[in-house]
Amino acid sequence: MLAFAVELCVRFMSDVFDEFRPYLSAYPLRETLAGYLTVGVEWSQAYMGLLRLFARAAYHGAPALTEPLVHPIATLLLNTVRDMLVQAAARGEIRADVDLEATARIVHALTVAVGDSQLLPYLNAYFQVIDEGMPAERVLEALLELVWRGIGNSQQKDKGG
Repeated sequence: MLAFAVELCVRFMSDVFDEFRPYLSAYPLRETLAGYLTVGVEWSQAYMGLLRLFARAAYHGAPALTEPLVHPIATLLLNTVRDMLVQAAARGEIRADVDLEATARIVHALTVAVGDSQLLPYLNAYFQVIDEGMPAERVLEALLELVWRGIGNSQQKDKGG
């Protein structure tokens, strides 16, 4: 029964990402990263059962769920970030000397840490991303600025797109 539920979850997530990936890759990087993170957090809050299953597998080391659940969904997330960066590079938003593969992995890790800290209080207790004096919007803006200053093409007039 668990294997069936895991397969449904992975297929559902794949379908969701297949539907929205073209939109995430079509707009300026700063906008897409902001949307990816904020909509991802909102969407995850709506599907807390799926989030709890995934978090248990990802963060608590449920070995039986690593390959069938964690790896495919993590790969979807990483591939989505990679697609956003590749499209941004093609539009000239990213400097030519940026290692897109390594950068995709770092941006993916940052978005996971920031997003999951908003969804999972025990992670936020460790990462200390948000609290009463540090709202999620302020952290998101700092993340976007960090990414832009790190990889953005300063030749562009418009920051991030």
